[in-house]
Amino acid sequence: MFLLYIDASSVTNGKGRGTGADSASVGIEFSLKDYYAIQEIQAEPNLFRLLVGSLCPSIYGHEMVKAGLLLCLFGGCGRGSKGAVAVRGNSHILVVGDPGLGKSQMLQACANVSPRGECLVEGRGDRCNECKGEWGWLV
Repeated sequence: MFLLYIDASSVTNGKGRGTGADSASVGIEFSLKDYYAIQEIQAEPNLFRLLVGSLCPSIYGHEMVKAGLLLCLFGGCGRGSKGAVAVRGNSHILVVGDPGLGKSQMLQACANVSPRGECLVEGRGDRCNECKGEWGWLV
């Protein structure tokens, strides 16, 4: 006899979903080798540090930026109308810094992992416009 046990942060019913981008992740099947690898990773004493180090390992440092991007990937607020299937709201993040630090690569890596991920990177030399409105300065 088997006992069903689920230890998760979030469980969602996949029935009734359309064929959107989110439904692609519902049909993922794991092999026994994948299951053991997941168990081994889960047993790590500092799992968050491992995840931060796994995001763009070719970019050295920037642990705080990588941690913020990971929290943005896993976070989000609930969105949806009454009686509808709950969907996580969109997470928006802006990364600003000097050229050549790997901002675009980190954002693109996060967009590739997320089922609904999109990444808009402004090119070199793009600037914000600022103007003074009735509520103060706007950028």
